[in-house]
Amino acid sequence: MRQYLIASVATLLLAVPSQAQVTFVPDTAGLAALGTVTTQNLCCEAAQSHSYTFGDVTYVATSGPTDPLRIYPTGFAGVTQPTLINDYNGGIAIDFAGTYQLIGVFFGRFNPGSQLDTITVTTNLGSYDFQVTLNSLFNGAAPGFAGFSATGPEYITRLSFSGLSPNLAFNSNPGITGVQFGNPTPPGGVPEPASWAMLLAGFGLSGLMLRRRRLRVVSA
Repeated sequence: MRQYLIASVATLLLAVPSQAQVTFVPDTAGLAALGTVTTQNLCCEAAQSHSYTFGDVTYVATSGPTDPLRIYPTGFAGVTQPTLINDYNGGIAIDFAGTYQLIGVFFGRFNPGSQLDTITVTTNLGSYDFQVTLNSLFNGAAPGFAGFSATGPEYITRLSFSGLSPNLAFNSNPGITGVQFGNPTPPGGVPEPASWAMLLAGFGLSGLMLRRRRLRVVSA
């Protein structure tokens, strides 16, 4: 029976991806096609704060421990929907308390002209950098969108805008107008401990039954 249990464990380990990954999803339709997502719009806050928390989502200023974020409930510049901006034009991070594998963010730049910025996607297993173009919402452009999908046992814990342009020495003035989060259908991830136990017991029982069957054939 021991050899069957060893074989069962080896089979299960091979079934778990050795290296999960995060992929970029360019539009909301593509993200929605992967599973069920919830859209969270900002609202109801006007005072400055270093961070805001709404349910499973927390927005944090990352450029300094005292830098303030500000939510404009009726929009800012050319944007009509609620908007979050780092008032010192620095970095912004979005933290997720749940184990979400699908994340999307609507964003832009609140100064004239478009610029590149880096979004860092942090997961429970690592981090990934993606370059995105910040449209000039100040000049009336529509917000951009970037979606991300994690696979296997990997889930996304944070999205962060660096706030620094890779081509310039000053801040890129990012802002956020909403986020999406959810999970694939069917949901991915690592089975619960109870599922592992049931799988192991099943493989072990199958091995034991095969062994007994062989013994009966030999004795016959």
